[in-house]
Amino acid sequence: MLMAFAGLLIIIFIIELAVGIAAAVYKSDFQEALKESLKKSMENYSDPNNPERISWDNVQRKLMCCGVDGPGDWQGQSTPNSCCTSEKLDQETEAYCLDNAFGTYMFKTGCFEHLKGKFESNSTILIGVGIGIAFVEVIGIVLACWLAYTIKNEDSGK
Repeated sequence: MLMAFAGLLIIIFIIELAVGIAAAVYKSDFQEALKESLKKSMENYSDPNNPERISWDNVQRKLMCCGVDGPGDWQGQSTPNSCCTSEKLDQETEAYCLDNAFGTYMFKTGCFEHLKGKFESNSTILIGVGIGIAFVEVIGIVLACWLAYTIKNEDSGK
């Protein structure tokens, strides 16, 4: 029974290793998919009841960014208030901000770069946690095999 447990731990360890390798290999594909998904969600911004609108406003305010690659992404649509740097927009500042997509009161960097930076800075933490879990699994495999070996030797010694 202990050897079956050790075998299952080995299988889980191999799956985790494969997922980690796949994540490293397909990192750029993930980034491109994220960028395309962000651009597609911008198309639905004009609907005031769409949850994507609320999400975009929250992301742009919290990350202090505008659009996917920058304020120019909003061309063809009105630039959202959430792209404006001023927390308290008066009518004059708001009009200037929204009419001039590259003006003084507008966030100039795109949200994709901010999100990419967040993923990259947090990936170190995820890698560390993954290595810690793998280490515990390896210890579990070794201890299960050792215990099975010890029990087998005690039974054969009687």
